[in-house]
Amino acid sequence: MNLAVTVNGAAAAADSAGQYAVKPGDTVEVTPSISADWSTTSSGSNDVTLRAAGASGSKWSAQMVNNTTAQATYTVTAKATSAASVSKDAVFKVAGGNAQNGTYRVWATNGTQLQLALNFDTKTYDMTDPAGVVSSDVFSADPGEAGTYVFKSAKVTTAFNGARFRVTSDAVVGAYPFDDPQGTSAQLVQPFVASRAVLTTQADLDGVYTRLGMNYAPGLRDSQIRVVQLSAGGTVLQQCNDVAIHDIPSCTPANVATYTVTPGTNNGWNYVNVANPADKAALTVAYVGGNGCCCRPDRIRPERSGSSGSALSRQGPSRTRRGAARPTAAGERWASLAAASRGPSPRRTVRRTTRPWGSTSPVFRRACRARARCRTPTS
Repeated sequence: MNLAVTVNGAAAAADSAGQYAVKPGDTVEVTPSISADWSTTSSGSNDVTLRAAGASGSKWSAQMVNNTTAQATYTVTAKATSAASVSKDAVFKVAGGNAQNGTYRVWATNGTQLQLALNFDTKTYDMTDPAGVVSSDVFSADPGEAGTYVFKSAKVTTAFNGARFRVTSDAVVGAYPFDDPQGTSAQLVQPFVASRAVLTTQADLDGVYTRLGMNYAPGLRDSQIRVVQLSAGGTVLQQCNDVAIHDIPSCTPANVATYTVTPGTNNGWNYVNVANPADKAALTVAYVGGNGCCCRPDRIRPERSGSSGSALSRQGPSRTRRGAARPTAAGERWASLAAASRGPSPRRTVRRTTRPWGSTSPVFRRACRARARCRTPTS
């Protein structure tokens, strides 16, 4: 039995060791000289996986994906259909995959947390929503903007596709068509931050953060900036609820909300208001561009309260307007993203931590233009 091998449609020759060199994302075809049955093995349990695999008596084909950054081997064995003792192997040396391949935890500004799997070798992605529904498609490099990639998605119906992203070490910042946070059936291109590197040591939580919040309610959209401080080895969280942006030492004492912090699930952290145990939420600190980014998905669910049937929910730190606590109305949804800073003042913190969404970010500018709305926090 002889085997003919092609890689991306071109005939391939084996090296001196009898192996074929391929790159992740290459499509290979193996054609036997006689009808064959097929079996395959990978050098590791899941080092090499296949996309669009197909097999018949006359051909075996697949796109090869290396799930590691090291070279791996993948063996395709053809056994003659008429004589199982007659067989021949085609051994492929698959180069290491792109180091940016992997699954990232996504915090979207519609208040949800998702998962994004990216493969830069095959230029494919899977976006998994909180219900487990997966949206899969391809992405491509933007020819007009180096380092920017564009999501292809049937959910984008506008002439300009604002669904795009940029990558940094272990993190992705961009925009994607997520559910409308105001509860309509529309899919709106909205910013997100994603990371695959999260902080797991509580003492490392300590620092000063700028919380950037967006509030969606029926007929209402507004935003807020709050200074949050984690201290005492990551066990105490304080938030200043002044209208002005103050650090904790400068905050009006009555407007400092204090929370205790304990380990949560999925490398997250729970925090509970010392004065009001019903005021609680969870956060995760991810690394984005070397900085800690404190991410809190916060999609509020209406809860009935009182005999009148009015729907109120108070989760997370109290929102205030000129010192008065404001309850969260039914249907409101908050998305909070805050990046860590060790700077001495919130003025410096705002400048440093809003860069992913600041006016210098092409992703943010385009996403906002698509929504006809762009409000960049300023110091």
